[in-house]
Amino acid sequence: MKPLHTFLQNLSTLLNKVPESILITDERHRIVFVNKLFSAFSGFEYELLIGKSASFIFDKEGVAKINSQLRNSFIEELSLPFNFSGNRKRTLNTLCFDLMISDDFTGRIIIVEPSKEGIFQQEPDQLHDSILRVMNSRKDAVWYMTDVPTGKNFYTSESVKEVIGWEASHFNLGGYGFFFSIMHPDDHADYRDRHLEWILLNNTLGPIFEHVPFSKTVRLKGMNGKYKFFMSKRTYLITRLKEKSKQNSDRFRN
Repeated sequence: MKPLHTFLQNLSTLLNKVPESILITDERHRIVFVNKLFSAFSGFEYELLIGKSASFIFDKEGVAKINSQLRNSFIEELSLPFNFSGNRKRTLNTLCFDLMISDDFTGRIIIVEPSKEGIFQQEPDQLHDSILRVMNSRKDAVWYMTDVPTGKNFYTSESVKEVIGWEASHFNLGGYGFFFSIMHPDDHADYRDRHLEWILLNNTLGPIFEHVPFSKTVRLKGMNGKYKFFMSKRTYLITRLKEKSKQNSDRFRN
């Protein structure tokens, strides 16, 4: 079974639950997967996109730009032309990265940021919040936070560069799509099963279950291509930034 097929078989259910618009192509730049959010955002049905060239969405010039930028670096933040249904077009921010399984080029993941402004930079005033300030002072763990109502990935602690080797913007824009792509393929199925069980219990029990953390040891690939073991913990917390909101907090600790 091809590594990309196994990747999608293990993670397509989870990728359809994440708050990012995700498109995945094979090594020949043919679309093999889009999640429900991408389909709803673009206006194209899943069945229409599968098998088409990535140029159907990003034009030939966009695909050429991706290939050129990823020739010497397998992850880049790029502004690309985006074709919607109904012949509408906009330029959008994306995070493009090669999916490397067993050190071989397997395919490519493109995560689209729907807003015009994008979220490549963390908002400076957020670091003045007491909770985020404490998180940012920890150098032995990485904190990643998502605003649950909006699905916006808004914070990754600065320690991510030292602990894992990636930039905060890779997690802020790439979200769980990026997280799954750097996870060791042998950990995908077990993480999926445990995570889906946690989501089901959370949806069933509601507030009773909100502060029961999800915990799983996984191997994550660093910028140097080597895997390290991390304890991934996920929970909900109620906090106040500019206004009261529900936040989803993840922590990766080796």
